[in-house]
Amino acid sequence: MATSTLEQPKKNVGSHSAVSQAKGGKKEDSKMWTKAVVSTSRVLSPTVKSLTLKAPNTFKFHPGQWVDFLIPHLDVIGGYSFTSTPKLLQSKGTLELAVKISKHPAASWIHDKCKQGDEVLIKSGGNFKLKGGQIDGENSISTSPAPVHHVFIAGGIGITPFISMIRSIREGNGQELKEGGEENKTQSVEGCTLFYSARTASELIYLDELKTLCDEDSVFTFTSTQKDDGWEGERGRIDGDKLTPLLCRSNKSTSEMIFYLCGPPSMTEDIRTLLQDTFKISKERILYEKWW
Repeated sequence: MATSTLEQPKKNVGSHSAVSQAKGGKKEDSKMWTKAVVSTSRVLSPTVKSLTLKAPNTFKFHPGQWVDFLIPHLDVIGGYSFTSTPKLLQSKGTLELAVKISKHPAASWIHDKCKQGDEVLIKSGGNFKLKGGQIDGENSISTSPAPVHHVFIAGGIGITPFISMIRSIREGNGQELKEGGEENKTQSVEGCTLFYSARTASELIYLDELKTLCDEDSVFTFTSTQKDDGWEGERGRIDGDKLTPLLCRSNKSTSEMIFYLCGPPSMTEDIRTLLQDTFKISKERILYEKWW
């Protein structure tokens, strides 16, 4: 499972899929669930598939939250982060998820068996959300006179909640996204920096879109693989040696930043400790999802 926090938890097993332990992985009262229908799916990487669902626009979630995902004939619940935005649901009746392949029954079903027209049950959860600054409450623009600078630090499939968050910031800046992440490419997101690592270059999903959504100078990517895979960028895990010079390039003080972490447990814990002990970031300004 996983935890989302300001120091709090979420629902995921390392691959961003999870069993609802609080409920024993069993189906809850049907009144708590919303019916959704599989619309399309597409391959994002050798291990990740994107799933598009049609759902009623009365369904509610915040950018960064996950969805409890129940396939009617299975006894367990999968937990996957939304990559789409509340605005897309309101305008198109569409939800998007990205799911990494694993032995978890829900993830296996999504990768191997699901097809257009299949019905599933969904329920949003988690408190991993954009905090302060440009987006507040029901995806509205904040009245705060000094928007914060969002710093997103992602490892592997941990990029997924940040896709929803960054797309939502873009919408808050007046840019409407279309289904599948297509957007008006005349303006990039202001006020965010992304650090993104993956095991191999092919697992850096959404990279082209992220370089469009964010100013390219604000997207820093790394891979930990040592293979000659054609990757010309930096290699290695995200750590203090990489964060320090790049954060120092910002014209914002770290006291004006909010940090969001999502990735493998060891990465999340190491970076959380680094931010607090080395950069002296208060724990209130560090939000994270921890998988378990």
